[in-house]
Amino acid sequence: VKAPTHTLRGHAAPVFYGMLLSKDGTRAVSADQGDTVIVWNLETGRPAHTLRLFGGAGNVRGAIDLSPDGTRV
Repeated sequence: VKAPTHTLRGHAAPVFYGMLLSKDGTRAVSADQGDTVIVWNLETGRPAHTLRLFGGAGNVRGAIDLSPDGTRV
């Protein structure tokens, strides 16, 4: 197991609903208490995609997951 090399910064609200890793280990997905889901590039430590849900804060509810092939959140 490699030691962490990046601190993932990008959420304005606490990451409360979880974080998951892609099967190939190149991406992570995190969801915060507000309205943001971020797909992270783990090689660079930077967001690859930022998803903001409509309707304001508090829209991310429950767990997050990736499709079996890793192409959809």
